[in-house]
Amino acid sequence: MPIHIYNLSDTHNKVHSPIEAGKFFQDNLDLLVLNGDIQEDSGKLENLDVIYEIAGKLTEGRIPVVFSRGNHDMRGKYAERLVEYTPTHEGKSYYTFRLGPLWGIVLDCGEDKVDDFPEYGNMISSEDFRRRETEFLQDVVKRAKQEYQAEDVKYRLVIVHNPFTYTMKPQFDIEQELYNEWAKILREDIKPHLMLCGHLHDTTVFFPGCLYDNKGQACPVVIGSNPYMKEKDKDIFVGAAITLNENHINIKFTDNNGNAKEAIDI
Repeated sequence: MPIHIYNLSDTHNKVHSPIEAGKFFQDNLDLLVLNGDIQEDSGKLENLDVIYEIAGKLTEGRIPVVFSRGNHDMRGKYAERLVEYTPTHEGKSYYTFRLGPLWGIVLDCGEDKVDDFPEYGNMISSEDFRRRETEFLQDVVKRAKQEYQAEDVKYRLVIVHNPFTYTMKPQFDIEQELYNEWAKILREDIKPHLMLCGHLHDTTVFFPGCLYDNKGQACPVVIGSNPYMKEKDKDIFVGAAITLNENHINIKFTDNNGNAKEAIDI
C-alpha cells in the first residue's frame, strides 16, 4: 500500500490557504508534516495556535502529525517553551519515529545565522545545541538495528526545516564543517530515501550532485512549500504531496485550489 504524506512549512501564520493545499489527498492522507515556521514567530501564544488549527482541520486527530522546528520558531519569548506546546517523547526537537514501515528522523538546525548575530541579542545558543544533536545522530547510528535497519523498515525519511546540504550565501553559510558531518552520516550510514525541507520559500527537488548539493546529499532533497509572501494581497500557498510507492516516490507540488503545479517521479 502506498503512503501519502503532505508537507507544509513556512506558513508564517497563514491558515486558510495551507489547509486548503493540505487537503490534496483528502481521506487518503497518512501523515501530515509541519516542517518549521508554521507560526510567524513565538512572540505570542496565539501564534502557536496556528499549529493546532492547521493540524486539527487536516487530521481531525485521526492522522499522525510530525512537527519540525524552524528558525522563526526560535524567535520570541515563548520560543524556549515551544516543546511544551509541541511535545515529543523525550522533550527534544530532534528525534526518530516509526509509522508502520516508515522510519523517520527529525533534525533541527536551530537559527540560520551565528549565535552572536546582532538580531538575536545574545539570547540563543544554537551552536551548542547542534553539537548535542550531532551526538544524537551518532547514537542513532550505534542503534541502527533498532532504528533504520529494523527488519520491517521499508522507507527512511529525513525531516528538517533548513536544507543544510545547500550552502547559502553569507551570513547564512554557517556550520559548514558540522553540516558536512551530518551529511556524511546520512549518506554513509542512514541512507534515507528522501529528505523533506522548507525554509527557501520554493518548491523544487535538489538531486544528488546538482548545483545545490554542496555537501554530498544522501538522497533527493524536497524543498516543499511556497507561501508567496511577496504577494501579500493574495492568499496563495503551495505545499508538497508525497506518495511512497513500492518501487518509486511521486512528488506533486499542489496549491490551495487543488492544482498540481509540478509532478516528479523518483
